[in-house]
Amino acid sequence: MNNILQRVEQVFNEKTLIGNHDFTEDEYSLMVDSVGTLCDNYDKNSYKLIFATLVEIAKRWKQSDTTENEEENSGYWDYVFKTLFGSDIDQQRCQKYRNVISWLGKNSNIPIVTGGHNYYATLMMHSFAPKNSIHSFFDLCYNIFKNDFGFGFTRDDEWQCDRVATDIAIFLGHGYREDKKVSIGSSAYSIKIGLRSFALNEDLSADFVKFIKDTFYQINKLFNREKISEYTRLERYIVEWWKNKTESEKLSDETARRIRVSTVSKQNIVAKYIRNDNEVFLCLPSIRLDDDTNTMRLWVYLDGEQVYSEEMRTKRGELVVATKQKEFELNDFLKRYDSINVRIEITENGVVIFDSEKNKMTSLNREFILFDGEKEVFSQINQPSNYFVYSKDIDALKRLYLFLRCYV
Repeated sequence: MNNILQRVEQVFNEKTLIGNHDFTEDEYSLMVDSVGTLCDNYDKNSYKLIFATLVEIAKRWKQSDTTENEEENSGYWDYVFKTLFGSDIDQQRCQKYRNVISWLGKNSNIPIVTGGHNYYATLMMHSFAPKNSIHSFFDLCYNIFKNDFGFGFTRDDEWQCDRVATDIAIFLGHGYREDKKVSIGSSAYSIKIGLRSFALNEDLSADFVKFIKDTFYQINKLFNREKISEYTRLERYIVEWWKNKTESEKLSDETARRIRVSTVSKQNIVAKYIRNDNEVFLCLPSIRLDDDTNTMRLWVYLDGEQVYSEEMRTKRGELVVATKQKEFELNDFLKRYDSINVRIEITENGVVIFDSEKNKMTSLNREFILFDGEKEVFSQINQPSNYFVYSKDIDALKRLYLFLRCYV
């Protein structure tokens, strides 16, 4: 008994939502036996054990299409009492378990739900139950990964997780019904009360953003055939979800863009030179629109001469509307010019919102472009390695190199 109490205490100390830790079947059996034996003879030292056991039972609750829509007392709680005592629900004892949850919420700093079927919702939130709700959420994140992020997620995309969390909370907070799918973006999702409670709990807002960010990173790993540790329950869930998805859909990294620049807000526009094998591209990122009725226009100048202008096309993702990424292959783009003297201007409803030459950090003018892999190198001092150089006058660079060698 002491060993399992210590194990439960450790989980409470390590996990915000304790169901992300899975007890072994032997530990679960001991927990069920212990709580069943306690009956009503327990004190506050047993509260965390009782709560952890209720969470573990929730994970194993076999929900069907009918039981998903039933009220808490006729579904989950009935299963609890059959598991613990092999009997029908006892309302007095059930109320004592609810009192345990309330006490833990007030005194042990565990997050609980305060409205609606709050005790049931709290246990569903901590247990990430039912599983199909979490799988449905992974479907939503995958659609955002595909339609908003272009099959890639990097540190440059992390800032968007706050926006995703806010938008999801808005969708789940209005007109939500447990027995109905919720429409978000282009699809409808079976997101149930536990996950909804997680998304809407103000005390868990930072945890929910982290959950979203971790999910995107894991989907990115799975998409690129990288391994996931499967240490936590959510990691095991996403591996299982991905296996099901790849069996039902043809997914391949060949569907991803070969060149990708992260979507940005209009305040953070930066055009980049990117190398792809032996080609170099000038890439303009996808730009998120604050108002999808606004018109963005792109202007490109080479050596001060306007050579390109277009109204930027937009795409509607799952949650945002953004301009489409734009690329120019430099060999073709600069074929009539002897230098890399590029200026980009972007207007929104006729007002300039980006001028690459207004800021030294955004300037696109180069004597030559140095690459380490696909990324441009800006440092003047670099470790010995194999670099790729793009220049409009490579002979001049060779002469400079030979000149410098003579004086080293």
